[in-house]
Amino acid sequence: MQKKRKKLTQKLGINLDLFSNKHKNTPQKRLIKSSLFKKELLEKQKIQATYQITTSTLKTLITKLKHKKSKLKTLIKLLEMRLDNVLFRAHICATRKAARQLIAHKKIKINGKRENKRARTIKKHDIIKTPFILNNTTKHFIFFKKKFKLIKTNYYKKYVHQYNEFLLTKTLM
Repeated sequence: MQKKRKKLTQKLGINLDLFSNKHKNTPQKRLIKSSLFKKELLEKQKIQATYQITTSTLKTLITKLKHKKSKLKTLIKLLEMRLDNVLFRAHICATRKAARQLIAHKKIKINGKRENKRARTIKKHDIIKTPFILNNTTKHFIFFKKKFKLIKTNYYKKYVHQYNEFLLTKTLM
């Protein structure tokens, strides 16, 4: 318990133990200078934690974005268009990990072909089909005969504001 609390205080830069046993009435204050590198690193870790990707896959995505103007928006757009994330956002799977397991077991068909790559980007009119209805799917998937179309291509715009702009290439080098 103490180790977890200590790690959180070090990572987030805040003190969780405001009152110690020695000084019951005076709060402990710890001033931590947050550098630009630390902010960038925390933002990178936040992206890796939410989309559950490794540093190497993040590097490959960033190398694709060298000549783009708004790198953060296009990075999140690429991450939101991945197959595992689309299955998670469409509520076919409860978690991204469950979506990856379905993809690994070749239970997902895209345009009639079985797919086993979780990093495949879904395009505008791709049809994703599941061979069986899962427990946590909603009723409108059953109405469409186990098929749904990804119509919204700018779905990523909801999630861009969660991340601060940072220098992608500088953080990963």
